[in-house]
Amino acid sequence: MLIQKFQKTLIILFLLPFYKISGQPADTVVSGSFNNTPFVDFVEEIENNTSLRFYFISDWVKEIRITASGNNLSLGKILDAKLKELGMQLYREGNSIFIFPGEGIVTELPSFIQAAKTSGIEQDTVDITSAEKKYQESKMTAARTVLEIGNKKLNKENSKCLVNGKIIDKTNSEPLIGATVYIGELKTGAVTDLDGRFKLTLKPGRYQVAVDYVSMKRQEFIFQVYSSGSVTIELKKSLIELGEVTISANRYDHVKGMQMGYDRITSKTIKEIPVVLGEKDILRVAQMLPGVLNVGEGSSGFNVRGSSADQNMFYINKIPVYNTSHLFGFFTSFSPDIVSDFTLYKGNIPASYGGRLSSVFNITTRQGSKKKFFSQGGVSPVTAHFSLEAPVIKNKLSMVTSFRSSYSDWILKKIKDPDISKSNAFFCDGTLSANAEINDKNLLKAFMYVSNDRFSLSAKNDYQYANKGSSLVWKHVFSSSLSVDIAAVFSSYSYENTNKVNLSTAFTQSYQIDHYETRADFNLQNTSDHKLEFGVSNIYYDLDRGDIEPFGEE
Repeated sequence: MLIQKFQKTLIILFLLPFYKISGQPADTVVSGSFNNTPFVDFVEEIENNTSLRFYFISDWVKEIRITASGNNLSLGKILDAKLKELGMQLYREGNSIFIFPGEGIVTELPSFIQAAKTSGIEQDTVDITSAEKKYQESKMTAARTVLEIGNKKLNKENSKCLVNGKIIDKTNSEPLIGATVYIGELKTGAVTDLDGRFKLTLKPGRYQVAVDYVSMKRQEFIFQVYSSGSVTIELKKSLIELGEVTISANRYDHVKGMQMGYDRITSKTIKEIPVVLGEKDILRVAQMLPGVLNVGEGSSGFNVRGSSADQNMFYINKIPVYNTSHLFGFFTSFSPDIVSDFTLYKGNIPASYGGRLSSVFNITTRQGSKKKFFSQGGVSPVTAHFSLEAPVIKNKLSMVTSFRSSYSDWILKKIKDPDISKSNAFFCDGTLSANAEINDKNLLKAFMYVSNDRFSLSAKNDYQYANKGSSLVWKHVFSSSLSVDIAAVFSSYSYENTNKVNLSTAFTQSYQIDHYETRADFNLQNTSDHKLEFGVSNIYYDLDRGDIEPFGEE
């Protein structure tokens, strides 16, 4: 029996040179005009107008030039004529065309070996090949998950499809802002927005996709695109062991995008900044950016490219904040526990912000975990802070709340100067937000914010000011290409000052500004890779200048 198997193996090895060399001809009909066109440019034009994909090494075809014109050109004849001159081979399988030098690809046995297979001579070899094939297929499937997008019945070969995706953290379903989706074969990709969503324009077909995010494990998928549709991707956290680091750069490496005067800072960067009196200050990050200068030590204000500090506009979840400082400017009125990221526009400010003079500082808060409870807090020499996020309805509705307060009077009492020891200072701020994912096309966000400051300098001056606001945002997806954010916003800032330096002329003064706003922001992205943002907004200001009134009996 062993000798018989050995004889079968010798027969197979001996007959290998007589195997049939085959490959389906690239018989697709194309149109165009090509005059001594380099082969790489010719292939790029074919790929842009058909579903075909070519695979080759550039050095193999660098000498090939294509000359042809007409409306019904046979791609097979054009390629065969040029490739044979250089001894190149062509093999097509489905929409993939492989070009390579040397001998052709063996795809089937000659007729007399086929007959031997039927009679049972090659049964052992067939069994081995089948087992190996199943193993390879299972290994490929385990390595990359196939995600089917769209409807097979709507598949049109030369049409373009809009893929809407969402990338979330698998542990708590929180959207990942700034995650990247990259398709290597097309050299294109996308970055997720503040809701963890992205859009890609693709032709129907099969694509290898890599998904990356800082501190998350890299995932690779197969996108099987049939028509326009949506997909949700979950990423797991991962510790990455760093090896040798090589840094290289050229003159274009510092270019981050087409948006000028724009910087975006994530929560990961905020955690790395130094603390002031035990508190992380997100505005300290902004002061490290080019064109941004501190107005003075111990202050939270800053100048952007020479403009005064009052020409900067601050937003937190679409709510304008008119005073961003706590405790004489040592702290900002935004708790770092709930900040997801912020963006700073130092020039070329988008029209959606209403035409600001100097800069726009836009803060986005955490949407909270939809899977499990999470809380954090801390105590510093002058403040205490606490935050909590919880899934009200698992995978549907989450809530995030935070509170921060100071207890700094004990420090002032220890200072020997009587004017300071008789002074007191206090501040607090709090937030509450709810985020509901009703379905794939509707997302509802509610946010409330309040901040209070009160301090007195000896018995001479009392100051008190407060920020409060709320916003309600409804995000609706009309189709795979059109979505809208409809928002109702309220903000109020009040200030009061009591001057008791001279009791006979003591006075009190207060003023207040209220901000009411409704807006609708549309986002349109068609299948031609064009993106259009437009909208409408209405703002009503209620300004109360207040009165100067006498204070005290004298």
